[in-house]
Amino acid sequence: MSQPHKPQNPQKPHKTYNFEIHFESGVFRATFTTNIPQLPDGTYVLDTDDEIQFVFGNGDIEVRKAVLLSAKKYHPETGSPFQGAHGDRVELVNNKRLSVDELGTWCFFISFYAMNNKQKWEFHLLPDPELQVGSIPHEQHDS
Repeated sequence: MSQPHKPQNPQKPHKTYNFEIHFESGVFRATFTTNIPQLPDGTYVLDTDDEIQFVFGNGDIEVRKAVLLSAKKYHPETGSPFQGAHGDRVELVNNKRLSVDELGTWCFFISFYAMNNKQKWEFHLLPDPELQVGSIPHEQHDS
């Protein structure tokens, strides 16, 4: 059973973070960089109402069949920390913003196709960044 949605705090402004997905032709596994605050164990920390903007490559690249699939880290439940998600799956396009609205620790992966320099579509996978939503008061991880 998923945790209840956290009510929006009108005194706390939401933040928008970038999640940049990097990939290259001939390399199956994608990598990422982000400005989301990080705990010492490597978990990324967000609050409800924060947003993540997913950027593929330089932001101008067309991706196809881009899907983010999420799950609670400690419970085999279908769900997503993102507002408007249907089950555990979110369709992505370049520069899509998603709002975070579900508490918990979440694992996810992103799979997608991108055109290589020979004008052929290649499959890429970004495995398992972990998001922790609502675990630390917002003021403690502001920068």
